[in-house]
Amino acid sequence: MLINLMLANIGLPMVAVYLPFAWFALIPIIFIEALYGARRYHLSFSRALLAQAIANGFSTVIGIPMAWFAIVLVQVAIVPGGIGPAWLAPDPSWWSIALAVAVLTVVFYFMSVATEGFVVARFFGELPRQTIRRWMVQSNGITYALLVALLSGGVLAPKVSAPLMNLMEPVNEAIISGVFSVIEHVSGKEKKEPPLIRAVEARDLKEAQELISKGANVNQTDDVGFPALSIAAGRRDEKMTKLLLEAGADVNARSATLNDTALARAAQDSNGETVRILLAAGARVDDRDGAGWTPLFNAALTGDLEIVEALLSAGAHVNARSSSGWTALREAQMRGHEAVAQRLKSAGAIDFPDGSG
Repeated sequence: MLINLMLANIGLPMVAVYLPFAWFALIPIIFIEALYGARRYHLSFSRALLAQAIANGFSTVIGIPMAWFAIVLVQVAIVPGGIGPAWLAPDPSWWSIALAVAVLTVVFYFMSVATEGFVVARFFGELPRQTIRRWMVQSNGITYALLVALLSGGVLAPKVSAPLMNLMEPVNEAIISGVFSVIEHVSGKEKKEPPLIRAVEARDLKEAQELISKGANVNQTDDVGFPALSIAAGRRDEKMTKLLLEAGADVNARSATLNDTALARAAQDSNGETVRILLAAGARVDDRDGAGWTPLFNAALTGDLEIVEALLSAGAHVNARSSSGWTALREAQMRGHEAVAQRLKSAGAIDFPDGSG
């Protein structure tokens, strides 16, 4: 799940929050902005509707990702590690989320005014540029207020918003991969990963076996500090995971980026078989990552009851608290995973409604 807070340290963008709601509200937004222009400036509604449909489609499909891309470039240039106000931090407080949404709201608003104005001007060449600008500024002010209201509702009703987030996961993954590929190309720092890492990423078991037989270091990491075992576990590659463990990979090795283990990766990616393989190999069930999360938190986040069962059977501490006081039960409740929440309660999880304990 892209909105997973565990990915925040390596740049989970707040655009992952914005895009689902932009798509969800696209039809009423088009209608409102077209109606506003038609009424305010006495224009043909059908013509305004067509213009706004194309303009809003352009700003949503291209404008929002490009605006976020510009923010990323600025952050990479001026902020150490690329972490700034448009990134969601691990275990965020309400104000940090509000700040991140506010930053993107302002940036996206001006992006929409500019890009939609450009498109609409092609349909209404007879209108003065100032009139089109005023139309875009005022109508987008109305519709962005609608977007913010939808975002707020999504935060308050995660059971409703979670399917939208999941639906947009491939889109956000493509955006993230594209942006960092461009950054690497522009900076001249193309990834030069070891051959074994490339084989693990490609799921090339035969190549990995050959490299290991020639003495490749099975505990080597990729360019952002993830061990080969964590990469295999996070990709649901049971055969590669077994191969690395049999070759002596450290089952409890941590990533330099998130300070998490392969078990956390497997639990996060709903990979029950890999979780069992890692536990059988001696993975520590309650190892915490940089945010204080144990693998049980990851399983609660995704709502995977099978993995929750496996971790509990291995002795996972059901009432472990994150660095901000969060619990696995609270995470399951927040995400609407009732079956997981009930299982955690039956294992002795204590419900702290206020999160303070």
